[in-house]
Amino acid sequence: MSETCLRDAFECLDLPPEAGLVKVRRAYLELKELYAEGALASYGLFDGDARQGRLEQIESAYRLVLRKLTEGSRAVVSLHPAPGPGADGGEGDAAPVVVDESPGLFLRRARERAGIPLQEIARRTKLGVAQLTSIEAERYDQLPAPVYLRGFVEQYARLVGLPEPRQIAARYLARSARSEPPR
Repeated sequence: MSETCLRDAFECLDLPPEAGLVKVRRAYLELKELYAEGALASYGLFDGDARQGRLEQIESAYRLVLRKLTEGSRAVVSLHPAPGPGADGGEGDAAPVVVDESPGLFLRRARERAGIPLQEIARRTKLGVAQLTSIEAERYDQLPAPVYLRGFVEQYARLVGLPEPRQIAARYLARSARSEPPR
């Protein structure tokens, strides 16, 4: 990742290069709200395509900065292109997220690194704090059916800024299936 790209990403998020995860996450969420469809602050300034383009720039910048800030983390191995040619002969596809700890603990640590209180996750997901605590603690007997749980875990992973929320949810459900008796 070039220094210029990283500097541009921080500028897109209107942050200094020394900003940490908490500030990056807050800036990202504020910008998403600012450019959201129907947001009063930017309502008359952008048409649908311009607004969508800006949201895509913000998302891309956020993922780039997040990747840089979480490099070296035990839980996320890499999202850089995998070595060797991809299926189309190109540089390769993004490597999957690899988690080397329990999925619930991984989610909790990601939330804590992002500086997001559990109450904020509850407010944004409309789930109770007790249910979110059960997700983090992997208390499967206190969680809903897998069809609902998958969506909850994906939403949680997105809110704390994790890449590949579907893979994280799939891993969570796989562990859940191994850990609980059939219903």
